Amino acid sequence: MAAQYAENADDRPWAVAPFWQLERTERPRKLSADAKCDTVVVGAGATGLSTALALASRQKVIVVDAKRLAEGSSGWNAGILSLATTLDSSAVENSIGEERTRALSFFLQDSILQMKSTTGLQTPDWQTGSSLYTAARKSHIPLLKQEGEARHKYGLQTSFLQQGHLDKAKLGFCAALELSGEHAVHPAKLAVGMSSAVGRAGGQVCEDSPVDAWRHDGEKFLVSCNGNTIEAQNLVVCPGSGSALFREVTDAANFCIPVVSHILVTEPSDKIAEFVKETHRIAMWDSLRLYHYVRYLPSGRVLVGGEESPGVIPPTVLGADDPNIQRLYDWARRHHKVPLPPIEHCWKASLMLPADGLPFLQLRRFNESLLIGAITDGIPFAFVLGRVIAGLIEDLKHPLSEIFSRRRAMPADARLLSLLPSAPAIRKPALNLAFAAMRLGDLIS
Repeated sequence: MAAQYAENADDRPWAVAPFWQLERTERPRKLSADAKCDTVVVGAGATGLSTALALASRQKVIVVDAKRLAEGSSGWNAGILSLATTLDSSAVENSIGEERTRALSFFLQDSILQMKSTTGLQTPDWQTGSSLYTAARKSHIPLLKQEGEARHKYGLQTSFLQQGHLDKAKLGFCAALELSGEHAVHPAKLAVGMSSAVGRAGGQVCEDSPVDAWRHDGEKFLVSCNGNTIEAQNLVVCPGSGSALFREVTDAANFCIPVVSHILVTEPSDKIAEFVKETHRIAMWDSLRLYHYVRYLPSGRVLVGGEESPGVIPPTVLGADDPNIQRLYDWARRHHKVPLPPIEHCWKASLMLPADGLPFLQLRRFNESLLIGAITDGIPFAFVLGRVIAGLIEDLKHPLSEIFSRRRAMPADARLLSLLPSAPAIRKPALNLAFAAMRLGDLIS
């Protein structure tokens, strides 16, 4: 039975971060009748759509989302598809070993290139080039060299740049790794492209279709949505920050740190546009500041992100006078010797950071049916996660399934985090303390 849709008369643009907004070319569809499928996916973010894409050519898939495409964290991020910056190759190797790190590196690269081909996005919506992983202090240079050696081991093209090279690039750092084969994408257009590809493969994506209940009855899941019922053998849940309806996601979230991140985008600059065209550089990361980064757009705009704090909030548009935005802008100005243009857009949004940086999968079996909960940070991991989930559903053991499993060996801080009560009165002070400790580590490193 094919899903039926009702058209919504609301013609508002994509409700995503102000810089990424798109005018809709077709009206959103929501589930309007009972339906049957092999797998129902809850959440039309990067992970949910990636899962649907990996399955849709071989089985009937329906994706449902409580909101519109890209209205969650998948549409409020910076769109950087980096292989190793927020999570270093050397750190991953120490955590999961050389063989598994090699597999992870391969599937990250392969998934990014496959998604580029699948969605058909081209420059300026999909950038390909290099990123800089910069040493903010001379004491950080040995760490960058160690990371460079690890990247070479896994076939990731990397060059070490001395201060003289950075002076020519008009960047105020003492050294850097130049990371080749990096990508960045327009996140809202990515969501649209992935959704269209799901449709071409025979799947269906339903917006404005929140799940209000579910149960397993015999050999099928019955998912209630908009007063209608979807009957499916398998249920995949990846709603981003979680849902109280699904223990598989809330349990995994106990191993994650909810983070509020701030982003600004400047007005266009001819000098920045010329810099991007000449160097094919798309991003820059700072070794000192927790998760501070820059993305250079072909239009000559500069996107800057960072100023994290623990917490969960709805995505929010900000004014340029917001103190966190001002600190980000001042940080970016200090490290660029070319004048940065004025701020044009800025916002803040929540994301979930797994404590060890790797995605989480939790699986529950109901006879011949599977319920899989998934949570991750970063679009590249979402691409890989979708393929891993599809492998589990099709009973094909994926090399990364054990790495992403909640049963994997966890570092002590992640285990401690999972033991904290979920009550905000206890958990929030602990997360604030953890952030304070990380910032202190930055200052004394």
